[in-house]
Amino acid sequence: MTSGSQARRGKPQEKADGARALRRARAFRVGLAPRRAAAQLVEAVLERGEALDAALARALARGPMRTLGPRDRALARAIAATTLRRKGEIDAVLGDFLDRPLPKRAGRARAILRAATAELLFLAAPTHAVIDLAVQQCRMDR
Repeated sequence: MTSGSQARRGKPQEKADGARALRRARAFRVGLAPRRAAAQLVEAVLERGEALDAALARALARGPMRTLGPRDRALARAIAATTLRRKGEIDAVLGDFLDRPLPKRAGRARAILRAATAELLFLAAPTHAVIDLAVQQCRMDR
């Protein structure tokens, strides 16, 4: 009888764990897409030399922004525009915290770091969310 009652007790816990994991996954997805799009816009402008408007038009037509809702598109554009507008300040701040410059092959990590810094310094985004989403982006882009 003990083993049966223990098995029954375990099932609600498993359901609760599954529900928690689903909530975390949904929360993860909520802020990630616009930030990935912003980092891609920053990368297009700074690494490939595209104009922001051209990169934005391309991203809206066939890139990462075409599936975003209006609020997420606006967030991605705000992050990218702020990052580009304040690039000198952002790079100076990052330079104070980095022991050595990022390697040339750092790729999107540089754009992710700059965009996250722009959010923290100039867009008043919650620190824990910005850092978590930046780490998730870097993990995805390995």
